[in-house]
Amino acid sequence: MNAGEHADGHESPPAEHLVADGHESPPAVADGHESPPAVADGHESPPAVAEGHEQPPLFAMPEQPHLVEKAKEFVHTGKITGKDGELCAAIVEAYASGLFSIRAISARLHVGRETVRTILRLAENGGKLGQAKQRVSAKMARAIETSLDVFMEKLDADKVPINVLPIAIGVFSDKKAMLDGDPTARLDVQGSIAIAPDVARDYIARLQQARARVIEAPPQLPPPAEAPH
Repeated sequence: MNAGEHADGHESPPAEHLVADGHESPPAVADGHESPPAVADGHESPPAVAEGHEQPPLFAMPEQPHLVEKAKEFVHTGKITGKDGELCAAIVEAYASGLFSIRAISARLHVGRETVRTILRLAENGGKLGQAKQRVSAKMARAIETSLDVFMEKLDADKVPINVLPIAIGVFSDKKAMLDGDPTARLDVQGSIAIAPDVARDYIARLQQARARVIEAPPQLPPPAEAPH
């Protein structure tokens, strides 16, 4: 029996036209290039990453890992040792005050932002940051004051658009009234009171008696004084 013949006498198809699961086999690759990844379940393989462009990691790593280790010690023991310990304590204290953002802390203390974030996560998990409500309240107070200062500077420089002024005046007036404890709204309430019939009849009877006394007994005026002779 010759090669390429089946036992029943039929010739087998050429190798380049073999079909697997209803799909034609991909063409052979020449010139020393590797074949592309296989296709699975009808989905094309994702494109390859271009040279020199690596995908970023899912979580950024801290820039100063030695500070993170010192922060773990500070959170665990509560003791401040060395300059790194003082720096970690300063980061936690500054953020807990609610007056500084992560960006500001990073710039002022010359510590990477990811390092600051990692230290703050450790401090929060260790209960070193205090109540979140207090931090948020302090940040909102600072944001309000800063925003008002910026608005006043723009207003003094005549840089506030004319169409913005009515809105700003309305908002500021309402918030000032709330801050001063003045009423900011008036509610008209209408309703009815259920009165027992006997109580109503007694009230009407007394009202009629009082009205009759007023009519029957007008006020007495004093007699006119005699003119002197």
